[in-house]
Amino acid sequence: MSQLRIGLEPLSVRALARSRVGALSRSLPHAHFAVITSRPTPSETSVATPRESAERANARTRERVTLVLMTAAWAAGFSFLAVQRHLAGGSHAEDLGFTDQVLNNFLRGQWFRMSVYQGATWNTELDIGRIARPDSLLAFHVEPMLLLLVPIYAIGGGVIGLLVLQAVALAAGAIPAYRLARHATGSALPGVAVATAYLLSPLGQWAVLADFHTSTIAPPLLLLAVERLVVGNSAKQALAAAAVALTAREDVGPVVAALGVAVILLSLRQERVGRADHAHSVTQPSRERHVSVTPASRERLASVIQGSRQRLTGVTQAAAPVASAASPAASAPTPSTLAASPALSAPPTSASRERHAGVMQASRERHARVAVGIALAAMGFAWTVLSAVIINMEALTRKSMLDYAGTLLLSGGWLGPLAPLALLPALPGLALNALSTSPWMAAGKAHYSGLVLPFVAVGAAAGLWQLRHHPRLVRLASLGLIASSIVGYFLEGAGPFGGNYAPAVIDEHARRAASIATTLPADATVSASSALVPRVSRRAGVYVFPAVLDADFIFLDLRASPAPTSAGDVFLRVQDLLASGNWQLQQAEDGLLVLQRSTNARQFASNVTSVAVDQRAPVSSEAVADASSPASRDAMADPSSPASSEPTTDPSSATTNDAANVTLLSATLLPSPDGEIDVDGPRAILRTVWRTERALPAGTRLEFWVDLKDGQRLHLWDIASLWWNPPERWTPGETVTVDVPNVPARQFQSWQASWTDPQ
Repeated sequence: MSQLRIGLEPLSVRALARSRVGALSRSLPHAHFAVITSRPTPSETSVATPRESAERANARTRERVTLVLMTAAWAAGFSFLAVQRHLAGGSHAEDLGFTDQVLNNFLRGQWFRMSVYQGATWNTELDIGRIARPDSLLAFHVEPMLLLLVPIYAIGGGVIGLLVLQAVALAAGAIPAYRLARHATGSALPGVAVATAYLLSPLGQWAVLADFHTSTIAPPLLLLAVERLVVGNSAKQALAAAAVALTAREDVGPVVAALGVAVILLSLRQERVGRADHAHSVTQPSRERHVSVTPASRERLASVIQGSRQRLTGVTQAAAPVASAASPAASAPTPSTLAASPALSAPPTSASRERHAGVMQASRERHARVAVGIALAAMGFAWTVLSAVIINMEALTRKSMLDYAGTLLLSGGWLGPLAPLALLPALPGLALNALSTSPWMAAGKAHYSGLVLPFVAVGAAAGLWQLRHHPRLVRLASLGLIASSIVGYFLEGAGPFGGNYAPAVIDEHARRAASIATTLPADATVSASSALVPRVSRRAGVYVFPAVLDADFIFLDLRASPAPTSAGDVFLRVQDLLASGNWQLQQAEDGLLVLQRSTNARQFASNVTSVAVDQRAPVSSEAVADASSPASRDAMADPSSPASSEPTTDPSSATTNDAANVTLLSATLLPSPDGEIDVDGPRAILRTVWRTERALPAGTRLEFWVDLKDGQRLHLWDIASLWWNPPERWTPGETVTVDVPNVPARQFQSWQASWTDPQ
C-alpha cells in the first residue's frame, strides 16, 4: 500500500470527474458529426443548492419559452404570407394545383391520379410525349407522404390546410436544431443561435412561399432524426423519423443515404481514435495512470486487497492435498519441466518458417491490392468530380450561383468547415442545384434548397461543438452566427424587411376570380390559366391552358403570367377557338375570360374579345416618362416567348411621327399584387397611362425598354393589354392603361417607350 501512494496526490471527486471528461474529450478530437458532450455527474448535481437548482430550472424555462415564441411567430407569419399569396392568385398549377387534385382524387378512390399534365405539349422541362402515364403523379414523383395528408382533406382543410401545415412543419425544425447545439455546448446561447439561423435562413422561407411540396416537410424530420440519434441516443426514433422523411419524395433518398455514410465514417473514426487513446494510456508510466482519492478510499482499497490475499491463501492450502495425490504428469509444470519439453523448447523448423513467411507475404500482397483498388477508385472519383467542376466552371460562377453560395454561408454555412462530415448529407442537393440547367435550381430558390437547410443547421451545431473547450470562442461564434443570419435575411429573406419580401394583396381582381371559379359546375372539366388551376383543381378533370382536350370550360386570367406559353399565343388561340364556332364567350370582365363549349355557338368577330380587358382609370401618381425608381430590386428578366418573331425596333431608331399625338399621363412602378417572385427576386408592374389625340394607323406598335442597374437592357413587347387592345383601336381622347409585367424590381433603373409607325 505504501508503494501505491508514491508520487500521488489526493483528488476530489469533482476533479476526478473533470479528468474523466477531459479524457473522453481527448479521445474524440475528430468526431465532427456525432455531437457528444458529457452530462453533469451525480456528485456535481448533488452539491447544487436549492437556490441554484431553481435558477437553473428558471433559465431552462426561459429558453424553452423563447424557442417556442420564435417558432410560433415564424410559423404564423409565413402561414399568413403563403395563404395570402394563394388567395391573391399567386399559386400555380405546379405544384399546388396538381397536389390538390391528387389529394381530392384520393377521397374519390383514385390513387395518385391527376389530369394537369394531360395534353401538356407546352411543358419545356419534361417531354410529356415520352411519359406513358401522364395522368399519374407516380410518373413524375414518388410521394407516399400524400397519403398521410388525406385526413386534412377529409375534414375539409383543403389547400389552405396544406399551406399552413407546410409552414408549421418547417418552423418546427428549429426545435431539434436548438437541442443539437444546446447539447453540443451545454450552453443556451449556441442553441438559440442555431435555431435563429435556421428560422432566418432564406432557404426555408423560399420553400414555404413556393406553392406546396412534400419535400419541404422532410427537412424538420431529417433534423429530428439527427437530434434523436445524438441527443436522445435512440436509434429507433432516429430511423423512424428518417423513414417518414423518405416518404416525402424520391430526392430525399440520396440525402438519407449520405447521412448514413456520414454516421458510418464518424463511427469508424471514433473507434480508431478510441483505440489510439487506449494504447497511449497503456504505455504511460504507472504514476500517470494511478489515481488516489480520499484516505477513506485508500483504507477501503487496503482492506479489499488484504481480504483477497487471505482467500487466495485458503484456496492454495485447500488445493495442496489434491495436487500431491495427482499423477506427476498432471501436476503443474515447473520451469525446468518446460525447458525439457521438446514441443515447447525446440526451435521452429525451416519448413514452418517458410510456411509462416508465405502466409505473411500473401497477406501483404492482398492488402497491397486492396490499397491499390481503393487508390484507383479515389483517383477516378476525384478526377470525375474535378472534370465536372472544370466543365461547369462557367455555370458555377454565375451570379445566381455566387449569390446562392453567399446565402448558404450567411445562414450558418461558415461554421460547417469545422465539421465537414456534418455537411456530407447536403452534398446531393447542392450538386443537383449547381449542375442543373434550371435557373431556379441553380439559384437554390423555391423548394430546391429545402433538403440543404437542415444540414446547414447541423453543421453549425457541430462546428460550435468543435469550439467547446473555448467558452469565450463559443460565445463569439454564437453571436457571429446570429449576426450573419440577420444579414442574410435582410439580403435575401422573404419575410418583412427581407430583400425578397413581396407580400400579396387580395384585390378586387382576385376576389372576382375566386367568385367566378365557384360558379363553374363541380363536375365540369376546365382548362385554366396556370394561376387559376389551384382555384378549380378540386374537380376530377382540369388542364393547363393551352391544353383543352375535352374541357367544358376555358377559364383565363389575362393579367396573370401566360406561362407556360406567351401572351400573344393566348390571344391567337382564343381568337381561333371563338372563330371555330365550337366555343362561345360566356363572361369577360376585368381581364377574366370564361369560354364555354357549345356546338351551336356562332362565330365571333375578332374585335369582340377586346371587351375582355377593361381599361382602368389613371392612377394618382407623379408622372414619370424616362424615370429612375428608388425601388432597388435585383433583376434577370425572362420575357414570355413571343407568338411570332420578335420585333427588332430600337428606341434610338424608332419612328415617332405619331408619338406627338400620344401623351403619357402617368407611370408608376407597382409591386405585383399576387406577390410574384422570380429567380432574381420580386417582380413589379410598370403601369403606364396614355391618351391619344387622334386615331393611330393600323399596325402601330408600342414597345418598352427597361434599363437595369447591372447594365442590362430588357426589351418587353409581348404584353397582354397590347394584344387585346392594340394602339390602333384606342379611342381618341380616352385614357388607356398599359401594364408592363415582369419588371425586375430590385435592379430597375429606368424605362423608355418606343412607338413604331408601320408607314
